[in-house]
Amino acid sequence: MKQIHLKKIVQKLALILFLGTISIETYAQVGIGTSSPDASAALEVQSTTLGFLPPRMTKAQMNAISSPVEGLILYCYDCVPKGLHYYNGSDFLNTTNGLVSNTTTAGFGSQLSNMGANGSSFSNNATCAIKTISSTACSAEELSNGIGNDPNGNGYTVVQIGDATSGYNQCWMAENMQDGSGPTSAWEAETDNGWYGYYGDGDQIPDSPPSDFDEKEGFLYQWSAVMNGSTIERTQGICPTAWHIPSDCEWLFLENNLGMSISQQEIDNSYRGTNQGTKLKPGGASNFDGIYVGYRFSNSTFSIRGSYTSYWTSSTIVGDGKYRGLVGFFLGGKVFRGSTSKAKALSVRCLKD
Repeated sequence: MKQIHLKKIVQKLALILFLGTISIETYAQVGIGTSSPDASAALEVQSTTLGFLPPRMTKAQMNAISSPVEGLILYCYDCVPKGLHYYNGSDFLNTTNGLVSNTTTAGFGSQLSNMGANGSSFSNNATCAIKTISSTACSAEELSNGIGNDPNGNGYTVVQIGDATSGYNQCWMAENMQDGSGPTSAWEAETDNGWYGYYGDGDQIPDSPPSDFDEKEGFLYQWSAVMNGSTIERTQGICPTAWHIPSDCEWLFLENNLGMSISQQEIDNSYRGTNQGTKLKPGGASNFDGIYVGYRFSNSTFSIRGSYTSYWTSSTIVGDGKYRGLVGFFLGGKVFRGSTSKAKALSVRCLKD
C-alpha cells in the first residue's frame, strides 16, 4: 500500500510540473514585484528599494566566455571604462560610450577608417589593430568650463583634436595634471615609490614651485603615482571621472590626426614625424600647449626645463613605462616615442573616455 501511495504522489508531482511548463510556455511572462508584467516584457522587475544585479566579472573572465550569444549582458568591473557591457555579435561594447572594451577578438583601432591629416586611415596601423581607442568629442560644457578642479579652483582646460569630417575626435586636457590630495612617498633614487611634486622640489610634500611656475604645467609624477596603483592600460589613474591615462595607441591616434604617417607612428625609441611636435608645443596649431617643464631623472636630478617635456602613457613594455617626449626647438618639431624607467618623474595629460 505504501508503494502504491508513493507512486500516486510522484504522478501528481509530474502532472503539476507538466502543467507549470505549459503555463510558462503559454504566457512566457514573469513578474517580480508585480503580478501583472507589461505585455511587451518577458520579465519585469518592479522595486523602489532594490536594483537588478547582472553577472559581474573581470575583463579576462568576460573575454574567456565561450561562444557568447549576441545580446549577452554583464558588468565588467576592471574594464576601462568599467560598466555594463553587451555582446553585439563580434565584440563586447560598453553601454556608456559604445566603444569596444578591450576584447580579445577585435579592437576599435581597426575600425577607425578616418583618413586624418596624413591622408592615411588609422586602421592601417597594425600596432593598434586590436586596441581600444577613445575618440570622443568634448562637450560644450567641457570646452567652456573644463573638467575637474585645477589648483586655482577652476576646471582643467580641454581641447578637441581630430578629423572634423570623419567625426573621430579626441578630447584632451590642455594643461597638465596637478592632483596632490595628500603627502607623497619620499623620493628614493632608482625606485618607483609613487613620488610626485614640482620641478626642483625634492622633498616629500609638494610645496615649492619654481619661481617661473605656470599653473598649467602641473606636477611631475612617477609612473605608479600616475596610475594610482593600477597596472591596467587606459586606467582612470589620477584623472577625473570619465577620463583616463591615455595608452600608447591613443597617442598614436593623436599623432595620426596631426598628420604623422603610419610608418612614422610605428617607429619606437626614436624621434618621428615631421612637424607634429611643433603643433603640440605651446602656441602650436593643435592648441595642445605642451609646456616645456622638463622632468626628473630616476637618480633624483631635475633637467631640461624650458626645452623639453615628456608625458606618461598607461602602456608598458618589458616592465618599463611608455611615454611621449616633445622637444623644443630641436630636431625639426618631431615627437619621441619610447619607454623609460618608471622611477623617472614625468608630466601627465588625461584623455576623455
